[in-house]
Amino acid sequence: MGRLQRLLLLVLAGLVAGCANEPDDDFFAQPEWANYLDRIPADMGFEPAVTDWERDQSLETDLNECKEAQDTPEAWAVFHDLIDTEESDHLIIDIRTRYNQDDTATGLVQRWGLKDDAVAGSDHQLALEEIDGCWQPTRVEVRHYCRRGKSEDNLCL
Repeated sequence: MGRLQRLLLLVLAGLVAGCANEPDDDFFAQPEWANYLDRIPADMGFEPAVTDWERDQSLETDLNECKEAQDTPEAWAVFHDLIDTEESDHLIIDIRTRYNQDDTATGLVQRWGLKDDAVAGSDHQLALEEIDGCWQPTRVEVRHYCRRGKSEDNLCL
């Protein structure tokens, strides 16, 4: 697959993600993904892919502390050992928060550079709501960046 085809796939993936999560203004873009696609030779015999967003109810836990919306994604990621660990020292971590028109917020925790032969990185999307003056995650979804493609079951190969 040529670079132009990869770029078109990346744009298409962004459009699909945007349809599911309000108009996409690059909030969900993983900057390292495009760099990764550019480094993959066209004749490798596999197609890198991004899994669909899937809900992970096991990560929908209230924090035991009161945080502002912009601080909640980082506190949540630390609470779940996704960052600030020895493993995360070698990762590229990007954390974002945006406020939505309905008085909620969306948090995004992106991790890139996983030492895994199948998964290059992951994104965790948090739906945040203010409850009794504290912002809490009420829904968590995850997607993965697959080095060699994904299965029909939405798993990295």
